[in-house]
Amino acid sequence: MTTVRLARPTWLLAGLALVAGSAGCGSQASGKAEVSGTIKLHGKPPKFTGLQVIFLGPDGSQVAADVGEDGLYRAAGVPVGDVKVCFAYISPEAIQEGTHAKAGRMQKPGAKTDAPTKAPANKPPAESPVPYALRDTSSSKLSIKVEPDKVNVFDYDIPR
Repeated sequence: MTTVRLARPTWLLAGLALVAGSAGCGSQASGKAEVSGTIKLHGKPPKFTGLQVIFLGPDGSQVAADVGEDGLYRAAGVPVGDVKVCFAYISPEAIQEGTHAKAGRMQKPGAKTDAPTKAPANKPPAESPVPYALRDTSSSKLSIKVEPDKVNVFDYDIPR
């Protein structure tokens, strides 16, 4: 019986060839891409924070992007393929509560918080400005075909 032993440089070359073969595949190999655009609310920029656009990929993965006061957003790592879209609104109160929860601090009822005492100039809505049908991907009926190595744009005007 003959045993063939490969020298260490042979294994090293084989490993390098494997790595080189997978390099440069970029977003196509990972199945991810970027989506950007403008979200309006009744024809105008939202002028408040807390609005998010959410992308649900064919593999079930979800990517959320914050929509700026000017309506612009950019979502990185969105799965490639037919992607469902919905919207969420997180009120400033919920954000504030989340900040305290993340910090591990419990607040006593009526305790003074570190929230600003002045109301913001562009007061966000108390309730979600997003219609119920657009809050869930199963009912929103919005979608985009996300393609690798391409500029993917999703613009939308949220109706009343």
